[in-house]
Amino acid sequence: MPSREKKEKYFETLRSHLTNYDQMFIVHADHVGSKLMADIRYKIRGSGDVLMGKNTMMRKCIAMHVDANSVEGEKRDMWDAVLSTVQADGTVGVLRGNVGFIFVKAGMLEAVRTIIVDNTVPAPARAGTEAQIDVFIPPGPTGCDPSQTSYFQALNVPTKISRGQIEITN
Repeated sequence: MPSREKKEKYFETLRSHLTNYDQMFIVHADHVGSKLMADIRYKIRGSGDVLMGKNTMMRKCIAMHVDANSVEGEKRDMWDAVLSTVQADGTVGVLRGNVGFIFVKAGMLEAVRTIIVDNTVPAPARAGTEAQIDVFIPPGPTGCDPSQTSYFQALNVPTKISRGQIEITN
């Protein structure tokens, strides 16, 4: 299927979801495996639908939907917040990075949220990725033997070996 036809099909799917569903989650999906996404799709079947896509296509389709349905007032402000790349207060907009929509039928929001939270799995730390929460490692002895220095080097944590164990310097 050529690129143009794929885009038209995606636009039609997103438009129908925006029309047919009352509520949605916007989810950040970095480092989420395909198996986990498939499990979530399977578990919310009947109560909602997961839709991922390119941010520019999502923005364009939502803007077309808002204009076509002449949305005004609070709903317009909400969609403007979703569409903007930079918020009025200077924070980064919602559609940045690997995001998607989980559309939910009326009254099923809490049940779908529970499914999403239950399927959240912790990921190991990696160098170069941003942590979801602030992480502080106090300097001092770790109790790890010197053969495990590669783990700290991968995370760019400065260490030295003293008294037969790894010590974090700062």
